[in-house]
Amino acid sequence: MRLVLGVCLIAGMSTGCGVEEAVEPPGAPEVAAPAPPQARAAPKPVEAVGQSVTDLEVQDWLNGSTTVDSGEVTLVVFWELWCPHCRREVPKLQQWHEQLGPDGLNVVGLTRLTRNTTREAAAGFLEEQGVHYAAGVGGHDLANRLGIKGIPAAVAVKDGAVIWQGHPGRLTEEQLRAWL
Repeated sequence: MRLVLGVCLIAGMSTGCGVEEAVEPPGAPEVAAPAPPQARAAPKPVEAVGQSVTDLEVQDWLNGSTTVDSGEVTLVVFWELWCPHCRREVPKLQQWHEQLGPDGLNVVGLTRLTRNTTREAAAGFLEEQGVHYAAGVGGHDLANRLGIKGIPAAVAVKDGAVIWQGHPGRLTEEQLRAWL
């Protein structure tokens, strides 16, 4: 569908969209073209680093439970069941939970329920993947406040403030160890 629409748009631009150019009769008064709409400035992205995070805003825990504790590094990952990139990150997050949890890393996964993603489906996925870190439903207001626009997305929180924000696939074990 997107390919067809793209081809139609390109074809339309090169052929004038099939609309013949209007020709004014001789002696018709000239009419000024309307002024183009003024460009709006793109909204400034929210910078999450430095923002306070004291509550994960979880409505329902699917797997365990946790809080954002002072002194610990909490890696909060926003994910959804339908997202293949989110699914790909789960084994790495579980590995970090197992390896770095004893050193003070707290891993938390936050998702949302939709008409296609039920609590049972999300909990079943976590069980199927052998996830033992805390995972819950919620955190949407938190994600909005932190400027999270896509998934998967993650923030690292230490001493109640965000110290890193980005795609969890870009995070390394070395970075996590340095924060611990």
